[in-house]
Amino acid sequence: MGAYTAGLLASRATIEGEAASGEPIKIGATFDLTGATADVGAPYSEGLLTYIDWKNDQGGIDGRPLELIHDDYAYEVPRAEERYSQYVTQDEVVAFAGWGTGDTEALKETISADQIPFISASYSKNLADPAETPYNFLVGTTYSDQLIIAQTWALEDWAAQDNTDVPRFAYLVNDSPFGTSPLPAGVAHAEKNGLETPLEVPSPRGATDLTPQLTQISEYGAMCFYKTSPVQRHSRCGTPALWDWMGSLFA
Repeated sequence: MGAYTAGLLASRATIEGEAASGEPIKIGATFDLTGATADVGAPYSEGLLTYIDWKNDQGGIDGRPLELIHDDYAYEVPRAEERYSQYVTQDEVVAFAGWGTGDTEALKETISADQIPFISASYSKNLADPAETPYNFLVGTTYSDQLIIAQTWALEDWAAQDNTDVPRFAYLVNDSPFGTSPLPAGVAHAEKNGLETPLEVPSPRGATDLTPQLTQISEYGAMCFYKTSPVQRHSRCGTPALWDWMGSLFA
């Protein structure tokens, strides 16, 4: 959460004129507490709320307390857009904490126009160029770079085991902006290294049994597969012995 404080401090030009007042510094936030990613959205929200409490116990920022104005947007992009607009225009927040890739990407141009420091749990490559999204702050490695790093390790490990054939990759894909975000980079990296285009297998939302998808990947002959899915869906994959290596991604 230190990066979040950095984002707040980046807005000092906006709030410095009011510093003498001692009024709260207002921060907006949207959490997924009841939507598709609530299993991780809820604890994420608890972390941010706890950080705000801790920061206030330490005296806030320049003696001013932080006030978090937040709501459950249930992983629905339109609701996230509504709450962002409301908190910026009516509540006059000076920084914002979002959540998903879909909503963060949908808001990126508005965020730049409003000059609102913004972090979220999305690490999409589309948010990583300061020239295009100067007010979006990524606090981790992009999904694209994560996939490239994972594939690089897998290829090196494959060669270290004295395998001479060309390995195959497969992606078990969550059908969402988050799930599809790293795929172009992963495909380009695989093809650059002489591999055939990785198999992309959709992972339907709400599916309780992923056996058909795993069977398809197995029959394809993948030496590894990469999952882009919420935590709950990872547990439905298990760790069958047929997988020599498994990479997984969630944020």
